[in-house]
Amino acid sequence: MTMLIVLLLCLSSTVSAGLLDIFDSKVCYGVLGCFRNDAPFTNSWRELPNSPEKIGVSLTLYTRANPLEGDALDWRNTENIISRTHFDPNAEVKVIIHGYMNDGMDYWVVNMTRALLQAGHYNVIKVAWGPGAHAVYPKAVANTRVVGAVTAHFLTSLRNAHNVSMSRVHLMGHSLGAHIAGYVGSDARGIARISGMDPAGPLFESTDPAVRIDSTDADLVDCIHSDGVPLEDMGFGTLSAWCDVDFYPNGGGHQAGCPKPVSGAILDVFSMNMLGAETAVSCSHSRSHDLYVDSIITCTYPSSRCDSYAKFKAGKCACNSPSSCASMGYRTSKSTAPGKYYLVTTGTEPFC
Repeated sequence: MTMLIVLLLCLSSTVSAGLLDIFDSKVCYGVLGCFRNDAPFTNSWRELPNSPEKIGVSLTLYTRANPLEGDALDWRNTENIISRTHFDPNAEVKVIIHGYMNDGMDYWVVNMTRALLQAGHYNVIKVAWGPGAHAVYPKAVANTRVVGAVTAHFLTSLRNAHNVSMSRVHLMGHSLGAHIAGYVGSDARGIARISGMDPAGPLFESTDPAVRIDSTDADLVDCIHSDGVPLEDMGFGTLSAWCDVDFYPNGGGHQAGCPKPVSGAILDVFSMNMLGAETAVSCSHSRSHDLYVDSIITCTYPSSRCDSYAKFKAGKCACNSPSSCASMGYRTSKSTAPGKYYLVTTGTEPFC
């Protein structure tokens, strides 16, 4: 299935409704404003985003008081959020945003929610956009802009109605979700931290910083790169250092314990193991969120600041001082020196 998605990435937009939206230059969605398909937002092959309703954007709140049954949040109206939900205006806000071909019920979203509530007394908000994330890839890329606008509008409303400081907000996004987090940070200024888990590379490489996650989107922007191989080799991430702190487990490309994407997928397709084929392609891309979840409770992932993976493997970048060493994932802090960090993980969970 994922191999078909890759082909659709290359072919779909030329036959999609609207013929690349060349006859439409913008769409407007009420309080969210208008979205144009001219520069710099030409990266989605000029596809325009769908409405929040068609994308299926939803926000759900989990706290220690309701760890299993989430409270549905109305992003348009936060006036009664304290009286009608378990939201605690004095607690930090953790926002989880999934990526392409995922939804809010994916195993890692559930695991991350559980781990965060174990780690602290937080408002954990899940941003789901499953229908919009299951569109052909260029349309899904366009849809990220509306998801970001919805989330930013919600957080800004919280700040205005309940004095919730953006300095207590931490966004965590995987794949396209990392870029959504970037849009949120760009719109709702003052966000404390954004953690990008293998930010998507296709259609974002060599784009303007306004189009993708970058180091100006929050006070601290840290990213894990786990699938930074070319798209033709079935890679969905990037090696580009877009963040304040960029971590490259196992060099940032093929991950330990994952099958080789192309050969593994082909073998599984011929054996009619479609689930195996999808796993072969997405394993390294998905590893970033698994590493992050493990970092919340179990793993510290000490990493060495280094110019390259080759130098790291040669032992030229020791983790022996605060400026040369950092913890990858949840424990990354504002005091971490900017730069590229490398580490080696195991191939089985927990990966430390």
